[in-house]
Amino acid sequence: MRTSFILSAAFAVFGLIQDGLAMPTSSTRSVLAKRGVKECDSDRDYDGPYQDGQGVYIESDKISRPYKFPRVRKCWHDYFAVEASVWYKPWVKSSGNIYCTGTQLCSTSHLNGTQVCQSRSETVSVSIGWKIDVAVSKGIVPGLSSAVEFSSSIEDSECYTASSTTTCTWNDKGCHTVWTQQQMVRTMGYERKRCNWGDGDVTECMRSWEQNTPTTYTDYGCGSKCEDTNYCGNTNGQPCP
Repeated sequence: MRTSFILSAAFAVFGLIQDGLAMPTSSTRSVLAKRGVKECDSDRDYDGPYQDGQGVYIESDKISRPYKFPRVRKCWHDYFAVEASVWYKPWVKSSGNIYCTGTQLCSTSHLNGTQVCQSRSETVSVSIGWKIDVAVSKGIVPGLSSAVEFSSSIEDSECYTASSTTTCTWNDKGCHTVWTQQQMVRTMGYERKRCNWGDGDVTECMRSWEQNTPTTYTDYGCGSKCEDTNYCGNTNGQPCP
């Protein structure tokens, strides 16, 4: 069974000016013709899988000014999301033992998942990370065949704990546990440092990033015995041999 909670967020992901940050309105004049685009904070060339200008523009995170004068000389750090995909974390035990001994019918009516937190490349800020997820939830990042939703708790704490009022019921007088499997979205893209030295934008460097965020979709498993475990590699709540 699945449970989902609707994310209600309205973000202006696109725009020519955002908080004083200039959005690139056309492709930058890449220096690739002169030399390979450099990896940011490195002496080697960027060897990632993405091309300059590829993907969905998210936002420019900051402005840097390498020189105090003239002020026109400045750099932006643009973030692009290129692809998104769904994957699932392994099944985990998410409840204590529920003893049904001596009862004809035993149930639990409030199911909780295990807390799962977002992970992302260290160059992606909390703010940019949230805006990446907003773009994914709007369906504008390629790769997903169906819509996904994220909890607002991701913006606040970067973590999500599923909760459902669906009932698990047993009639075998045994001992049971509830297991959960969390759906995740992996979004990948790149950061581009774009500078203007007074004669147009130039791509100075690029670097790839990755972000993994739990969605509001969680699978619940009611069929596990208390002795079930996955220490031997089972991830479906089945007992080890």
